[in-house]
Amino acid sequence: MVLAQLKTGEKVRIVAISGGRGLRQKLLLRGLVEGKVARVISNYGPMTVEVDRNIIAIGRGMARKIEVELCQKIERKLSEMDYEQEGVIKRIDPSLRQQIAGMGIREGKEIKMMTKQPIKGPVVVTVDRSNTSIGLGLADKIVVEVAK
Repeated sequence: MVLAQLKTGEKVRIVAISGGRGLRQKLLLRGLVEGKVARVISNYGPMTVEVDRNIIAIGRGMARKIEVELCQKIERKLSEMDYEQEGVIKRIDPSLRQQIAGMGIREGKEIKMMTKQPIKGPVVVTVDRSNTSIGLGLADKIVVEVAK
């Protein structure tokens, strides 16, 4: 499947780029490289996609040369996420909602795992471009939907 075939809102992983060195260089400068996850913002006129929180517009000709695969989604505890992995918060234990709402952590928010401290220490996540430290016990009670 190629990027030009996707609908608005679909998340994909870039598998391959079929094109010459010039095309690869242009896409590299925009952050569109193999292995990256992209989300289609608009499929009308030039393709508009989001990669690493950057919105990029590319022509249909370029989009036809980018091979992609749909991302499968799985649910994990926040404490089990991998480094640099992104996801959307799906569930929060009801006893925690008030405690962490002030940190900007709410259901439906995008979240990114930055680091995990050793010896059962806290995890550091990014929510709304702000880094927040959360204890491991709290992170165990937050469920996140991530791309596989």
